[in-house]
Amino acid sequence: MYSAVGLLIAASTPRRGFGVAAIMGFLVVSQGIAVVILGIAGGLDNPVPPESANWVGLLSPGWLVEGLVTQLFGLGSAADLHAPGTLGVTVFALEAAVVVAGSYGLLRRRYRSI
Repeated sequence: MYSAVGLLIAASTPRRGFGVAAIMGFLVVSQGIAVVILGIAGGLDNPVPPESANWVGLLSPGWLVEGLVTQLFGLGSAADLHAPGTLGVTVFALEAAVVVAGSYGLLRRRYRSI
């Protein structure tokens, strides 16, 4: 997930330094937005957040992978971020596949002209 997103962003920037800053910025901003929404949903101040708060994992690449792996392999406790139920696992896995495949397709399109 990180490689797919990072390669796509780096390929879109004209200079190496801009690419590194853009990748770090994307990851930090997406994580920050996810934390804010998790706080609004009541998942930060509760020892066991509501099940609906786990859907915020779709907004951040790190949380997407963490939530999917936690639910698939039964890791962690009820308080940890996880994909909510069977529908959550399906949606999280589908989003991960779409992000990776979409990044690959856009990379191929970008470098086809070079």
